Amino acid sequence: QVNLREMGVTQYPLNIDLPIERPNIAIIHSFEMISPEEVVVVVSSETNALLTVAMVNYPGWEATINGEETPIVDNYAGLMGIPLQAGTEMVIRLTYQSQALMLGMIFSLISLALLFGCGVIALMTPHPRTSAITD
Repeated sequence: QVNLREMGVTQYPLNIDLPIERPNIAIIHSFEMISPEEVVVVVSSETNALLTVAMVNYPGWEATINGEETPIVDNYAGLMGIPLQAGTEMVIRLTYQSQALMLGMIFSLISLALLFGCGVIALMTPHPRTSAITD
């Protein structure tokens, strides 16, 4: 009888020590999905804790706690886990930036710059004049 709401399952050890029991004071003050790519959670915990988020830990997600970058760990074989040090009203911000979209934009801008450069070169290159030869 394992209560998954009271424990987290991670593949690797965390960078903080966690108590055996759930903290007596562990509060989620607010959860706001600003957009599909941005979630803000405000939490308090009297001891170190692991905030488990039922969202897939897909590459491109980043987390901050009170503006400082923090790691996201795989929890329950693919969901997000955020290691928290004890504190009150910590603001956790999860943001997603598609790496494929960023690469596509970079390649598109490079292609556009090359196309523009080739056009400028073509306009500035002198072309031989052709004339009709008459007998």
